[in-house]
Amino acid sequence: MLNISTNKLIFENSCESLKNHGFSLGCLIMVKNEEKRICVTLKSVKDFINYIVIYDTGSDDNTIDTIKNYCIKNNIYLYIIGGKFVNFYESRNVLLEYAETLPIDYFLLLDSNDELKGGEELIQLLKKNKK
Repeated sequence: MLNISTNKLIFENSCESLKNHGFSLGCLIMVKNEEKRICVTLKSVKDFINYIVIYDTGSDDNTIDTIKNYCIKNNIYLYIIGGKFVNFYESRNVLLEYAETLPIDYFLLLDSNDELKGGEELIQLLKKNKK
C-alpha cells in the first residue's frame, strides 16, 4: 500500500454539480506541464463527469491554474494533490489510492492527452450496471 500522506493537497473546491446520473463519475488524470493540452481533455469529459481528480507531479507552467479555472467555470468538483513522480506505476497508484478516499462511485482514468469519445454511451452503460 502506498503512502499518499507524503503528497500534499494543493486545491479542493466545492460546487453544485449540474450532472445527476444517479451516481457520481470522476475523471482521474496525472499531469506535469500540460497547460497546452489539458483543456482538450477536460472539454471532452465536462458534460459527463462530476469530479476531476488531478495528481500533479511537478508542473512549473500554468497547468494547475488552467485546470482550476476550467473547473470553476464549468461547475466541476476538483481535487488536486501534488507530489514527486517516482515512476509511472507508483505515481499512477498514488492517484488511484487518493481517489478511493473521495465520495465518487466510478472512475474514468485518462492521460492528459486523451479525449473521451462516446461519453453518452458510457453514462448509459454505467446507469444500466449501477450497483
